[in-house]
Amino acid sequence: AWDAARKYILFGMFRDANGELVGPESEVYETLGIGEQIGGPLEDLAGPALNNFVKFVAVVSFVTSDLYDMTPERTWPWGIGQVVINFML
Repeated sequence: AWDAARKYILFGMFRDANGELVGPESEVYETLGIGEQIGGPLEDLAGPALNNFVKFVAVVSFVTSDLYDMTPERTWPWGIGQVVINFML
């Protein structure tokens, strides 16, 4: 996504809040370059593993959502149990 955003700015298709064109000499373009250099190598390394973990946590949270109340008085033991279960897996 970093390189796609940089190309978007490079081809002159991005405007700021004032409607002015943001070009490759802007700070936004340089910031996207830094993000691409830092995040690019880590994207292939951690992306697939974290994707599966996030999906798993979301499904478990959705399935156990009936155990929780809106008030924290009776909810905190279930929350701690959820954290323990996630670390055990």
